[in-house]
Amino acid sequence: RSRQTAEIIGQVVRVEPQPVKALREFNTGIAAWKTKEWADANAAPRVSEGRGLDRQPFPEAETERTFYERVAECMEDLYACQLSTMVGVSHGGTSNAIISWWLRLGVQRYDLVDFRVSPGGITVLGETSLRQRSLERLNDLSRLHQAGLAPVPSMVG
Repeated sequence: RSRQTAEIIGQVVRVEPQPVKALREFNTGIAAWKTKEWADANAAPRVSEGRGLDRQPFPEAETERTFYERVAECMEDLYACQLSTMVGVSHGGTSNAIISWWLRLGVQRYDLVDFRVSPGGITVLGETSLRQRSLERLNDLSRLHQAGLAPVPSMVG
């Protein structure tokens, strides 16, 4: 789905998307292409807090630590290119790792945060002239709400 979305965006802005293998979603090993029910029944037990950095949920799967490190290393390489603007299209888990890397949280804090992102949500990361990094927008769905393509969130009060 991310690749299809990137192709649509690329057509609009007249840029050819460049898939980056290191930014793929979490590798679930033998659970790939299995049902959610199968995964729930066969996953290694979860930890009580955080993701469990060194928990391997299935044989041949990545740990959260190796996943974060893979994404962070790739982002360091992309950042070194010093592009003024970059548009990334990713899955939710990869978005969490990218945002955590951008905010310099490191792998230990990545384990304890969750940035809720939805399909079609836009997140904007910025940087000041002093190289301070910011999270300018997280999961902006306003254009989808306005078009009637996503429900407007209710306010609890």
